[in-house]
Amino acid sequence: MIKYCPTCNRSSEEARFIGEFCEFCVADKIKATLPKVVKVRRCRVCGSIRDTKGFTQYTDEAMADAIAQQLHAPNCKIKLKEFDEMRRIALLRIECELNEGTVRFNYEVDVRFTKEMCPSCYRKSAGYYEAIVQVRGSEHKVAGFLESFSRFLEKGNAFVSKTAEMGNGIDMYISDKKLVSGYFMLHKTIKPKVSYKLYGMKKGKKLYRHIYSVSL
Repeated sequence: MIKYCPTCNRSSEEARFIGEFCEFCVADKIKATLPKVVKVRRCRVCGSIRDTKGFTQYTDEAMADAIAQQLHAPNCKIKLKEFDEMRRIALLRIECELNEGTVRFNYEVDVRFTKEMCPSCYRKSAGYYEAIVQVRGSEHKVAGFLESFSRFLEKGNAFVSKTAEMGNGIDMYISDKKLVSGYFMLHKTIKPKVSYKLYGMKKGKKLYRHIYSVSL
Protein backbone atom coordinates (compact mmCIF):
# COMPACT_ATOMS: atom_id res chain seq x y z
CA MET A 1 0.00 0.00 0.00
CA ILE A 2 1.35 3.37 -1.05
CA LYS A 3 1.66 6.02 1.69
CA TYR A 4 1.54 9.78 1.17
CA CYS A 5 3.25 12.34 3.36
CA PRO A 6 0.64 14.67 4.91
CA THR A 7 3.10 17.57 4.73
CA CYS A 8 4.58 17.45 1.20
CA ASN A 9 2.43 14.74 -0.44
CA ARG A 10 5.44 12.65 -1.46
CA SER A 11 4.62 8.99 -1.86
CA SER A 12 6.37 6.01 -0.33
CA GLU A 13 7.55 5.22 -3.86
CA GLU A 14 9.45 8.53 -3.95
CA ALA A 15 10.89 8.64 -0.45
CA ARG A 16 11.55 6.53 2.62
CA PHE A 17 8.98 7.03 5.37
CA ILE A 18 9.67 7.43 9.08
CA GLY A 19 6.37 6.89 10.81
CA GLU A 20 3.67 8.84 8.97
CA PHE A 21 6.01 11.34 7.35
CA CYS A 22 8.64 11.14 4.62
CA GLU A 23 12.29 11.38 5.61
CA PHE A 24 12.62 14.83 4.02
CA CYS A 25 9.86 16.38 6.10
CA VAL A 26 11.14 14.69 9.26
CA ALA A 27 14.56 16.16 8.54
CA ASP A 28 13.03 19.60 7.96
CA LYS A 29 11.24 19.42 11.32
CA ILE A 30 14.49 18.62 13.10
CA LYS A 31 16.35 21.38 11.23
CA ALA A 32 13.73 23.89 12.38
CA THR A 33 14.71 23.17 15.99
CA LEU A 34 18.44 23.67 15.41
CA PRO A 35 20.24 27.03 15.77
CA LYS A 36 21.56 28.69 12.63
CA VAL A 37 24.52 30.23 14.48
CA VAL A 38 26.79 28.58 17.07
CA LYS A 39 29.60 29.96 19.20
CA VAL A 40 32.78 27.89 19.42
CA ARG A 41 35.57 28.67 21.86
CA ARG A 42 38.94 28.80 20.09
CA CYS A 43 42.33 29.90 21.41
CA ARG A 44 43.49 32.96 19.51
CA VAL A 45 47.13 31.93 19.98
CA CYS A 46 47.38 28.21 19.15
CA GLY A 47 44.00 27.67 17.47
CA SER A 48 42.94 24.82 19.77
CA ILE A 49 39.20 24.13 20.09
CA ARG A 50 37.22 23.80 23.32
CA ASP A 51 35.25 20.54 23.11
CA THR A 52 33.86 18.24 25.83
CA LYS A 53 37.43 17.25 26.80
CA GLY A 54 38.62 20.83 27.20
CA PHE A 55 40.92 22.68 24.79
CA THR A 56 42.34 20.25 22.23
CA GLN A 57 44.26 20.61 18.99
CA TYR A 58 41.97 21.43 16.07
CA THR A 59 40.58 18.38 14.27
CA ASP A 60 37.32 17.77 12.43
CA GLU A 61 36.21 15.62 15.37
CA ALA A 62 36.98 18.37 17.90
CA MET A 63 35.08 20.95 15.82
CA ALA A 64 32.10 18.62 15.41
CA ASP A 65 32.10 17.96 19.16
CA ALA A 66 32.21 21.69 19.94
CA ILE A 67 29.35 22.41 17.54
CA ALA A 68 27.31 19.48 18.85
CA GLN A 69 27.38 21.04 22.32
CA GLN A 70 25.62 24.09 20.89
CA LEU A 71 23.06 22.18 18.82
CA HIS A 72 21.60 20.32 21.82
CA ALA A 73 20.57 17.27 19.80
CA PRO A 74 21.23 14.35 22.20
CA ASN A 75 19.82 11.61 19.94
CA CYS A 76 21.88 12.70 16.95
CA LYS A 77 25.40 11.92 15.77
CA ILE A 78 27.15 14.90 14.19
CA LYS A 79 30.10 14.81 11.81
CA LEU A 80 31.88 17.71 10.15
CA LYS A 81 31.87 17.25 6.38
CA GLU A 82 33.47 20.58 5.52
CA PHE A 83 34.42 23.85 7.17
CA ASP A 84 34.79 27.06 5.17
CA GLU A 85 37.26 29.11 7.24
CA MET A 86 36.76 32.27 5.20
CA ARG A 87 32.96 32.28 5.43
CA ARG A 88 32.94 30.56 8.84
CA ILE A 89 30.31 28.07 7.68
CA ALA A 90 30.31 24.43 8.76
CA LEU A 91 28.62 21.74 6.70
CA LEU A 92 27.47 18.95 8.99
CA ARG A 93 26.23 15.42 8.40
CA ILE A 94 23.63 14.65 11.06
CA GLU A 95 22.17 11.24 11.87
CA CYS A 96 19.26 11.12 14.33
CA GLU A 97 17.84 7.99 15.94
CA LEU A 98 14.05 8.23 16.30
CA ASN A 99 11.55 5.69 17.58
CA GLU A 100 10.29 5.09 14.04
CA GLY A 101 13.70 4.92 12.41
CA THR A 102 16.85 6.82 11.50
CA VAL A 103 16.97 10.06 9.57
CA ARG A 104 20.11 11.49 7.94
CA PHE A 105 20.61 14.93 6.46
CA ASN A 106 23.13 17.72 5.83
CA TYR A 107 22.95 20.98 7.74
CA GLU A 108 24.83 24.27 7.42
CA VAL A 109 25.56 26.41 10.45
CA ASP A 110 27.37 29.73 10.91
CA VAL A 111 30.29 29.48 13.35
CA ARG A 112 31.30 32.42 15.54
CA PHE A 113 34.61 32.03 17.38
CA THR A 114 35.21 33.58 20.77
CA LYS A 115 38.47 35.46 21.34
CA GLU A 116 40.26 33.89 24.29
CA MET A 117 43.38 32.02 25.32
CA CYS A 118 43.50 28.38 26.31
CA PRO A 119 44.98 27.62 29.77
CA SER A 120 48.22 26.38 28.24
CA CYS A 121 48.84 29.53 26.19
CA TYR A 122 47.81 31.73 29.09
CA ARG A 123 50.32 30.02 31.38
CA LYS A 124 52.99 30.21 28.71
CA SER A 125 52.44 33.94 28.21
CA ALA A 126 52.62 34.45 31.98
CA GLY A 127 55.88 32.49 32.26
CA TYR A 128 54.25 29.75 34.36
CA TYR A 129 56.42 26.84 35.47
CA GLU A 130 56.29 24.02 38.02
CA ALA A 131 59.76 22.56 37.63
CA ILE A 132 63.31 23.58 36.81
CA VAL A 133 65.61 21.13 35.06
CA GLN A 134 69.28 22.06 35.44
CA VAL A 135 71.37 20.13 32.91
CA ARG A 136 75.16 20.08 33.13
CA GLY A 137 77.70 18.23 31.02
CA SER A 138 79.55 18.27 27.72
CA GLU A 139 77.95 20.10 24.82
CA HIS A 140 77.33 16.83 22.96
CA LYS A 141 75.63 15.10 25.91
CA VAL A 142 73.53 18.14 26.79
CA ALA A 143 72.33 18.43 23.18
CA GLY A 144 71.35 14.73 23.12
CA PHE A 145 69.42 15.07 26.37
CA LEU A 146 67.59 18.19 25.19
CA GLU A 147 66.47 16.50 21.98
CA SER A 148 65.01 13.51 23.85
CA PHE A 149 63.54 15.61 26.67
CA SER A 150 61.94 18.16 24.31
CA ARG A 151 60.22 15.42 22.28
CA PHE A 152 58.82 13.94 25.49
CA LEU A 153 57.47 17.31 26.65
CA GLU A 154 55.87 17.98 23.29
CA LYS A 155 54.04 14.65 23.32
CA GLY A 156 52.72 15.45 26.79
CA ASN A 157 51.59 18.97 25.75
CA ALA A 158 53.95 20.60 28.26
CA PHE A 159 55.97 23.67 27.39
CA VAL A 160 59.22 25.37 28.31
CA SER A 161 58.51 28.81 29.81
CA LYS A 162 62.08 29.96 29.45
CA THR A 163 65.66 28.72 29.22
CA ALA A 164 68.87 30.10 30.66
CA GLU A 165 72.22 29.10 29.19
CA MET A 166 74.88 28.41 31.78
CA GLY A 167 78.63 27.95 31.41
CA ASN A 168 78.42 24.16 31.17
CA GLY A 169 74.77 23.51 30.43
CA ILE A 170 71.28 24.96 30.52
CA ASP A 171 68.39 25.62 32.94
CA MET A 172 64.90 24.86 31.65
CA TYR A 173 61.68 26.09 33.28
CA ILE A 174 58.94 23.51 32.63
CA SER A 175 55.16 23.87 32.92
CA ASP A 176 54.38 20.37 34.24
CA LYS A 177 56.39 18.80 37.08
CA LYS A 178 54.53 15.47 36.81
CA LEU A 179 55.61 15.12 33.20
CA VAL A 180 59.23 15.88 34.14
CA SER A 181 59.06 13.22 36.83
CA GLY A 182 57.60 10.81 34.29
CA TYR A 183 60.53 11.38 31.94
CA PHE A 184 63.09 10.43 34.57
CA MET A 185 61.04 7.39 35.61
CA LEU A 186 61.13 6.27 31.98
CA HIS A 187 64.87 6.99 31.59
CA LYS A 188 66.19 5.30 34.70
CA THR A 189 69.85 5.63 33.68
CA ILE A 190 69.58 9.38 34.28
CA LYS A 191 69.48 9.98 38.03
CA PRO A 192 68.87 13.65 38.88
CA LYS A 193 69.18 15.18 42.32
CA VAL A 194 65.78 16.54 43.32
CA SER A 195 65.03 19.45 45.62
CA TYR A 196 61.86 21.42 46.33
CA LYS A 197 61.01 25.09 46.71
CA LEU A 198 57.77 26.42 48.22
CA TYR A 199 56.12 29.02 45.97
CA GLY A 200 52.51 29.34 47.12
CA MET A 201 49.32 27.94 48.62
CA LYS A 202 46.13 26.66 47.00
CA LYS A 203 43.07 25.72 49.03
CA GLY A 204 45.24 25.41 52.13
CA LYS A 205 47.73 23.13 50.39
CA LYS A 206 51.39 24.08 49.96
CA LEU A 207 52.64 24.22 46.39
CA TYR A 208 56.23 23.31 45.57
CA ARG A 209 58.37 23.70 42.50
CA HIS A 210 60.59 20.72 41.77
CA ILE A 211 64.22 21.33 40.89
CA TYR A 212 66.03 18.56 39.01
CA SER A 213 69.83 18.75 38.80
CA VAL A 214 71.12 16.50 36.02
CA SER A 215 74.82 15.76 35.58
CA LEU A 216 75.65 14.04 32.29
